[in-house]
Amino acid sequence: MDIHEATALMPLRSEGYKSFDDIRFVRLRKWTFLRAQLNEAKIFINLIDRKTTDTKDKTTNSVLTQQAFFRSFIVVYAKCFTSAAKGRAALDNKNVFKQADESIEKAHNRIMELRHKFVAHSDISNIEIAKIAHKETKNDVKLKGVYLIRIPLDELGSFMSTIEHVLTFVTEKYKSDADNIGKVINKNIEI
Repeated sequence: MDIHEATALMPLRSEGYKSFDDIRFVRLRKWTFLRAQLNEAKIFINLIDRKTTDTKDKTTNSVLTQQAFFRSFIVVYAKCFTSAAKGRAALDNKNVFKQADESIEKAHNRIMELRHKFVAHSDISNIEIAKIAHKETKNDVKLKGVYLIRIPLDELGSFMSTIEHVLTFVTEKYKSDADNIGKVINKNIEI
């Protein structure tokens, strides 16, 4: 255990937690990773929303900060549905959205589209725009490249609802796995 891990776990030790790698509970880690990613995605959406509504600052740094939050939200959310390493889980759309409203799955598909066509690759999208401004006189032409990103602020609410749906699904799976472990070890497990 390195110094960062030891420092992060110190508050739990002071609460009486002694073991962090008990083999009986290792399979619950995959749900912990997913829950952390989904909670992180929620934080990024809230930061986009706050940054947008709290300020009229349209400086390059402010706009780039909003873009960073937007891209980060998409990346951490999409990680839940892409291939996963050993000990981690990738969620299956069919299971997660089986009983969801159509609007929830539609928002999920939109987030994944943004991941595939905007964040991870440079496909054509309605989010990213490049224009060439020009002004011309009799003897010369002046050009200026303009790069714009349209963060779909009107979709943030549906994105948040989708995250909440997936987080509920993951939490239920986490509790179910914990209950099954409890039955095997004949103890009540509280999470």
